[in-house]
Amino acid sequence: MLQLSPDSAFYRRLNAATAAQCLTPSIPRCVNGRHTDRLISEEDVTRRPFEANHEQFALWNPKRAPLFMDVRRIVIAHRDPMIGESFVLLLGLKGMAAQHVTTLEALAGLIDTWRPQALMIDTRLTLAGNTGFVRTLSLDSAHIGTLLLAMSNFLPEDTVTALQAAGYDGHCRRPCAMWQVSELLSEFFSSAAPR
Repeated sequence: MLQLSPDSAFYRRLNAATAAQCLTPSIPRCVNGRHTDRLISEEDVTRRPFEANHEQFALWNPKRAPLFMDVRRIVIAHRDPMIGESFVLLLGLKGMAAQHVTTLEALAGLIDTWRPQALMIDTRLTLAGNTGFVRTLSLDSAHIGTLLLAMSNFLPEDTVTALQAAGYDGHCRRPCAMWQVSELLSEFFSSAAPR
């Protein structure tokens, strides 16, 4: 059996490598949504979340909020009340007015009365014969500036091309990461901020 003394070159290299790892800031070991065992350089880390993984989160039709608006209004249409109300609470903490509905009928009524600038729609709501709802809304000249974000299925997976054809401006695969949605909405509303 080979015995190594603590003064050997092997131990010196090992100690130097361990010290270097402890002194460098922690860097995530994930590139484009995939885990990797190699060390990741700063060039590998994407700073813009919208381009990280197109199948999980994407914005293909960026829009800007109207310049003159008093309140940033968002409607979350989601089947699960706990998820919808969580989004309402978190967006409220970011200074946005948000409401939650669980049906497309309630969403249609709220769109006409409350005039939201952004809609987050659970794609499971549009499965039961309501596939034209989003397309009609996206083509309506009264809602041309409304951001339509799909909260898309993961089983079975909604394809990006199907979501684009349906009229959505972007999507996040459920469960949606709140930080990504928050960044997207902040960017959407940033054009309307007073300068």
